[in-house]
Amino acid sequence: MGGPVNGRETSGLDSEFNVPACVRAGDELYTWRNCSCRCKSGPDSGQPDERARCRGDELANSGVTPGQWVLVEAFSGKGDEMWLGRTVPLVEKGSSCMEKIQERCHLDGTRYDPGNFRIAVQWYERVVDDSGSRLDFRPGEPGKSYFCSTELRLVGARVERTGLATPGCSLTLPAPPSPISPSSSSSSLPASCSAAATHSEEKEAEEQDLDGDDEVSIWRLHMADEAAGLAFCR
Repeated sequence: MGGPVNGRETSGLDSEFNVPACVRAGDELYTWRNCSCRCKSGPDSGQPDERARCRGDELANSGVTPGQWVLVEAFSGKGDEMWLGRTVPLVEKGSSCMEKIQERCHLDGTRYDPGNFRIAVQWYERVVDDSGSRLDFRPGEPGKSYFCSTELRLVGARVERTGLATPGCSLTLPAPPSPISPSSSSSSLPASCSAAATHSEEKEAEEQDLDGDDEVSIWRLHMADEAAGLAFCR
């Protein structure tokens, strides 16, 4: 399935399990996808459900703060099994993104039991590109959404900003940057300054995403983190 790329032979998998020279990369039959294979029916189906619910509540009890990337088990029953979101304050400029439920209730069609948490989030949607990795995301519809902590699967997911896109236009996503050799880094900023600049850029991108500007950021999720979240899905 390999072949020449730009006049040269390439082989092997990259860091996201893509084969650069694969001639069928655009065929859905040959794309990579992480899925849970846990029992969903029969006498053993209840055990994964209880395990998943307890996992979510444990993560919430450990603390979730505004601005964290979270992976949530999809509760629509269609499409991907995991959703990516970024927690947002319950109230404007607030310091908390969740509230603990004291009595059983239904809010916006979601059931909450005592001890569960209602968590505020901005959802991000997967971007489908030629690589088939499905690890790139763009902001969903601007606005605050909520989910129950029983569906929480990972807090603090590693996500990197990879570029910009204009809604409604086709995307050309950049490849992961190549490592900088020691000889070419002599004029670069100190590590502390570079880290501060990166944090500032990502903070600005986050605010841009939430404001629903014309240009939005594209974010790439680490495959290992998605796999870690899927390990606790039903």
